[in-house]
Amino acid sequence: MPRATTIVTSCVGGIRWWRKPDIQQLLNLTEAQVDRLDTVFERERPERIALRRKIAEMDRLLRRILLRANAEDATVKRLSEQVEALRAQHNVRRTLMRFALYRRLTAEQRSALRELRRTDNEMRSGPPRDSDR
Repeated sequence: MPRATTIVTSCVGGIRWWRKPDIQQLLNLTEAQVDRLDTVFERERPERIALRRKIAEMDRLLRRILLRANAEDATVKRLSEQVEALRAQHNVRRTLMRFALYRRLTAEQRSALRELRRTDNEMRSGPPRDSDR
């Protein structure tokens, strides 16, 4: 399998993986598939962005409260639970979006993508730890 560039799964500040020419070629993505993947990605994007902003806002508030060190435990607990609930909500939305993307691929494309991600993860993590003993 030819080596493709690193996959950007989050698409934050990077090109969407299905828009990379080498990935399109490797997976044999059709123009129609690329358009459908874009549609899926864009469908709830405003909600995902709004959630990330809300998480950042609540996280900053929690940090300010922690730095003051004079808040009640119940307040810190409540805010922390709110931030984590927002993170969980964002993660669920992102996972559902990724699953919807995955379902737009053929079985062969999903297999090739899994292999590419496995290879990509191995390249980033380096050789197994036991290999130099």
